[in-house]
Amino acid sequence: MGGALPRLEHWLLRSQRGVLLFRDDLDRNAFLRLMTRNLLPAGVTCTAWALAPHHVELLLAPAANVAASGAPLGIENLSVEYARRFNARHGRTGYLFVVPTPPRLVEQSPRVAEVVRYIHRTPLATGEVPNVDELTAYEWAGHASLSGRRPPLPFEDFTSVERFIPGLDPRDDDLFRAWMERGA
Repeated sequence: MGGALPRLEHWLLRSQRGVLLFRDDLDRNAFLRLMTRNLLPAGVTCTAWALAPHHVELLLAPAANVAASGAPLGIENLSVEYARRFNARHGRTGYLFVVPTPPRLVEQSPRVAEVVRYIHRTPLATGEVPNVDELTAYEWAGHASLSGRRPPLPFEDFTSVERFIPGLDPRDDDLFRAWMERGA
């Protein structure tokens, strides 16, 4: 369990004036492809994520050798590219996202667990899934990968989660379910 905690940044991308960010699965899949295309070249991986109707929650981990501008650059490119694609596809103009607030740094080991759980519970909070058990099959959050129900997506890296949440084995269904049910 030793080692320094990597720099983790909790990002919230919100839509303009309640605009739906994802009208269907084509939009959601496009956003995930763009995460791979924009985060990985910036030297950034994602430790936790969830797509919600009006916002996106991300816990990003810039590589140790990446300048502090890596995550903001990846986020800017991701949001601009997605907005262009979304607007063209749905015949709309204008901004899709509000200006992102600066990320909150997650600098303490106990906070990693809280933030990961909070982000992965987003589909429960927004009513996208009815209960914790359904999260393991939900495609639009990182919970399914973290719990071992699907292979990780190219941008996902759960190393910091597994390293800094003592005693948590995401593949132990009962233990993991109890941890998720506790809430954030």
